[in-house]
This record gives sequence, structure tokens and C-alpha cells, in this order.
Amino acid sequence: MIPDNSISEFIEETKTGLKILPVDMWLDARRVVSEAVVSHAHADHFNPGVKKIHCTPHTASLAIARYGTRLKNELCIHDFGETFVSGPVKFSFYPAGHMLGSAQVLMEFEGIRFLYTGDFKLRKDFSCENFELIACDVLITESTYADPFKTHPELQIAVNKLSDFQDHNILIGSYVMGKAQSITRLLHDHGQTNIRIHADILPFHKAYEKAGIFLGDWKVYDKHELKENSSLKIIVPPPYYHSYPWKKNLVKFFASGWDHYGARGNHVLPVSDHADWNELIELIDNSGASKVMTVHGDGEKLRSFLGEKSYSSNLS
Repeated sequence: MIPDNSISEFIEETKTGLKILPVDMWLDARRVVSEAVVSHAHADHFNPGVKKIHCTPHTASLAIARYGTRLKNELCIHDFGETFVSGPVKFSFYPAGHMLGSAQVLMEFEGIRFLYTGDFKLRKDFSCENFELIACDVLITESTYADPFKTHPELQIAVNKLSDFQDHNILIGSYVMGKAQSITRLLHDHGQTNIRIHADILPFHKAYEKAGIFLGDWKVYDKHELKENSSLKIIVPPPYYHSYPWKKNLVKFFASGWDHYGARGNHVLPVSDHADWNELIELIDNSGASKVMTVHGDGEKLRSFLGEKSYSSNLS
């Protein structure tokens, strides 16, 4: 069993993010810092103000697609499995299965293996690299869906929800990076046709396809198509989903693991890019970790379930 003081002397959870104490570096810094290790390109993990960022090649390319010339960081690119060193800490990235380029961060310090999952999922996703199990002593895991009553349905079940509306145009709300590409490929793989994407999603589809990810048959949406078709599947960012004009032959789904998106006459397409409770427990059981620290979510139920195996940090 790893003693708690060995963890508290290595990592600290703060309002800025997770600080790696033996070096002046952060994990997924939420505020501007001098140097950070970034798990993936989503905006709540990738802070474009950080001066020096360590990340995977695909995380860098997606950040460039999002920020363009506004991105002024020094990007230090590391392939999966490659080791880089800062002071007494050895770092390496491994696939997290959350989105293209998403990484778990393995940190080795004084003989202890600390593994930060970032956002992750264990389910297979053909739009990104699949999760790779890495042995560790201390697991620092996201806890977005850390509730024993929260499990994600099989993907076929999720897509089947669209089948009741095959004679309708279907509007699917989705985040532009990661989720939209996963949904596009998922629809293609399950025989859905007439897939359209909003223009704001296009740069990220292009970045995925440039990386060699096949997303299937899709086109950029033309608003005039709604007048001429009755079986489109149109993927749009949240602002357009929520402001879209009501039309008689249009059914609205929002792609999410959260049930509350089904309010006000909408439907939920239950597809998530995060681990559910069963996946969290599977990872903990197979990782070899003797201590588990929860971040990015309410981990109270998971900490209670783990008992002495849980490490509770004090947010400062």
C-alpha cells in the first residue's frame, strides 16, 4: 500500500489544476502557467495561454485546428510510449480512448508509478486510438460518471433510438471536436445514411481524416436541404442545436451520457466519450493501483466504494 504522504508530496489538486510538486509543471492546467502536460485537446483541458505544453501529435493538430494563429504556445510533441524527463520525474503518454490523441499520463518518481487517466473510456471507438491498460501504483482518475447507477448502453441500442424516426430529418447536437467525429463514424458503421455536419465541425473532421481516421460518408450541411429531404442526420454544435427553428419534420437528439438533455421535447442519443461506473471499476481492478485519487467530477461515491484504497486530496 502506497502511503498517503507519498502522494501528497508528489501531486496537489488546486483550483489551477493538478500540480506536480517535484517540478514546476501542471496537468491540464485550467489557468495560465509556465508549463503543463496536457491530456487532450478539449477546451477544459487544453489552455491556450499556457506557455509550454507537452502533448501528443494529434492533440497538437486539433489545437491548431481550433485556435489557428492565435495559438502561441511552445508545443512539445511526444508520441505514445515515448519517454520525456523533467527533473526527477519521468513522463510518458498512453492512449486514453476519449478522443483522437487523448492520453493517459504515466509519471514515475522515486520508484512509484503515478497514472493520470485524463478523460477516458474503455469502450472501442473507431474514431480514435483505443484505451491501453497501464500498470500503476497510484491511479488518478476522472470521475465524471462515478455513480453505480450510471452505465452507458451498448452503441447499437443508442443508434436504434433513431430508427423510430427514419421518415424524419434528425438534428443531433454534439460538441464539435471528438464527439462529432465519433458520432459520424458510429452512424456510418450502423448503416445510417444521409449524414450531414455543420460547417463549424468541418475543420475537425478534416483533421481526423488527415490523421488517417475514416469517418464514413458525410457532407457539409446546406440549410436548403431540409426543404427537399426527409431522412437527413444533421450533426450540429450546441449553440445551433438550441437555437434551431422548429420544423414539423425535424426530430432533435442531443448526444450525451446525461439524461437531462432529453428535457423540453428533445431526445437523448446516449453516447458518451467518458467511462461509466463499470469501466471505472474495471480499470481500478486491472491497473494494480493500491491508491486511487478522483478528479474531474464528484468522486464521493467511488471513494466510499473503495474505502482505504481511496486517496482524498484537499482542494486548495
